[in-house]
Amino acid sequence: MPVWSPDSEHLIIRGRLADDPGSLDWWIVPADGTAPVRTHAVENLAPLGIVHYPVGWIGNTIYYAAGTTIEGVNLFRVPIDPKDRTIRGPAERITSGPGMKIYPTVMPDGRIFFTNMTAEIGAWSVTARPDEAAVSATPEKLTKDLMQKFSPSVSRDGTRAAFIAFGGEKESRIEVRMKDLRTGQETAIPLQGVNLGNTVLSPDGSVLAYQDRVAGKLRSFILAPGAAAGREICEGCAIFGFFPDNRSVLVQTVPREIEKLDLQTGKRTAVLASRYPRTGNGSPGTPASRTAARPSASIRPKRPKEADRERSRSPRPAISWALPPGRPTAAIFIISPRRTGDARSSSGSSTPGPKGPWPKSARSSSLRTAGS
Repeated sequence: MPVWSPDSEHLIIRGRLADDPGSLDWWIVPADGTAPVRTHAVENLAPLGIVHYPVGWIGNTIYYAAGTTIEGVNLFRVPIDPKDRTIRGPAERITSGPGMKIYPTVMPDGRIFFTNMTAEIGAWSVTARPDEAAVSATPEKLTKDLMQKFSPSVSRDGTRAAFIAFGGEKESRIEVRMKDLRTGQETAIPLQGVNLGNTVLSPDGSVLAYQDRVAGKLRSFILAPGAAAGREICEGCAIFGFFPDNRSVLVQTVPREIEKLDLQTGKRTAVLASRYPRTGNGSPGTPASRTAARPSASIRPKRPKEADRERSRSPRPAISWALPPGRPTAAIFIISPRRTGDARSSSGSSTPGPKGPWPKSARSSSLRTAGS
């Protein structure tokens, strides 16, 4: 989400230019509507991890979260140049270890409020009676391993499912899995690069489309019945769905156009063109794929009123989280820099002290909760 600068004159966001997919970075967006400024944080702080976004801006310091759901999402802080708005690093680690330190609130005195939670992202199924708008009360887990599951796809006849299994970015443990829901047989396709893009099954479940990052470039592949490996069909494209005969797919290569791609001849036919980017995973022949393209979201900064500025500089902690099935626990952590002049009681109250570098003696307290 966008983060306001201390003077409420700028926002820092994670995003990219509409016509340049390679411009993904943290950008400074002026409130007066002038051109945004690229910070080059993604380049200078690499590797950041799959998850990375700014969470606070105090003085000339940007606070951010980075990592993965498996290996941990942690909090960091890094200086930002007040003149050219460049983030050069190096960053300073605030938290470490597994767990997702998310939903943080950074206070002007250096305290940070955040939630520490463990994510268990699995692939599940429920028996449904569509004509009666009813589903069974007990979901069934499709896999028993501990890898996180993303980007699910189900064939229209309900016989097969596909998804991405992710076991960590550092060891590059990532694969596409296709499972026969009738027999339970599962096929794994190792991926070369870390990418959590779409998996798309054909209507009859016989053909699978997926993405992989090879030599730094995003490529799309088709796995035909009986094939030992996928066949590359396009570079830098996204596959949204199959046509009923499985001979053509709906693809997007440029931001403002959807095309029909013949898998045998490679011929492309424009299906939808718009001045707005079109994204999604609709399949041909469904109402969703016949709708007009919708405009992409844009940020239009609006300065807070003078009366609200002081409140915006001293935000109140806002804590929320999603709890997975079972009885998981989530911990709310408060980090307070411990410096000369600080007083912190056992009840967690704190009197702020002078600002300075983050000390190794910073203390934390937690409030642990459980949910069903």
